[in-house]
Amino acid sequence: MFIDQAQTSLNNYHFLCAALQERYQVRYLQYPEVKYLLDFSPYTAHRPELPKWVCELRRRPSVDGMVDAAELKKLHDMIKRRPCHYGTEGLLGYVFNGDRGGFFDVILAYNGPGATCGNKKWDRIFDRMKAQGYKQSLVPCMFFASRQGCLVDNCPYSHTDKTNQELRAKILEERRQILLEPTAKQELRDFERRMVEEGLDESQLKCFKYQRTAKDYHVDRPVCQHDSDATAPRAYGYCANLDCVKPYLFTQAQSPLQQCSGCEWTYYCSEACHMKDWPRHRLECAPVEEVISNNKLWSTWGTRLGTEIVLRP
Repeated sequence: MFIDQAQTSLNNYHFLCAALQERYQVRYLQYPEVKYLLDFSPYTAHRPELPKWVCELRRRPSVDGMVDAAELKKLHDMIKRRPCHYGTEGLLGYVFNGDRGGFFDVILAYNGPGATCGNKKWDRIFDRMKAQGYKQSLVPCMFFASRQGCLVDNCPYSHTDKTNQELRAKILEERRQILLEPTAKQELRDFERRMVEEGLDESQLKCFKYQRTAKDYHVDRPVCQHDSDATAPRAYGYCANLDCVKPYLFTQAQSPLQQCSGCEWTYYCSEACHMKDWPRHRLECAPVEEVISNNKLWSTWGTRLGTEIVLRP
């Protein structure tokens, strides 16, 4: 899944600015169902490439603009519970082009007499934006602490937010672990070879693919009626030459593999396999710290690019 990070951030930033500057009109629709909308047409500083410049509210705006603390808590719980973040984190990530997730409801509360959105950290950001001319640098980057990280050169948004720094550290540690584990492609090649050698069938292959993909995409492992020892992980690592993938099995006392002397995180069973795989590996042969910090080598889901398996219907 490709996300234009620069354009997505810019759109969401301007939605936020329009809301904080109260450059909107509240509209009421009764048909085909009752809806309350924020129409941002009065905001002219930016026109995103979107089918509409309108967002739907979660609740009916109060006449006096007040929202009690209990209701604000419910709205924030709803915002944070959103099932899919599309590879984003933080304030701008919750805007997401005005979906009906409660975000603009809490902005209306901030603009009201209560002068709070229900989140003290967000209140401070909004206060600074109003006081300092809505600078982009005051807003945390929505991709910095995501699994892919920020890909925008000279990103205008803040990368120094404490919470995002902590999340970024966890992401880098997660990448380090991923880098030292067998890749999905290696395990798939090994499984396909075992289908011939051990007589494994297509149903077991399908089960293996779904299990491995679930791991990469951070979702609950699917229940499969063909689960067995054959579909379970069986090796610490593999020869990185995909035409070989000789395993270092859990049952082996000593590894048959040797580190690449260049990067020290890729393994081969022989110099011949190393040489055969070099045209591919030379593009990624770099120290661990360099690889895990290079966002351009990682996907939206946090997998290392080029190592995933693609499930086909």
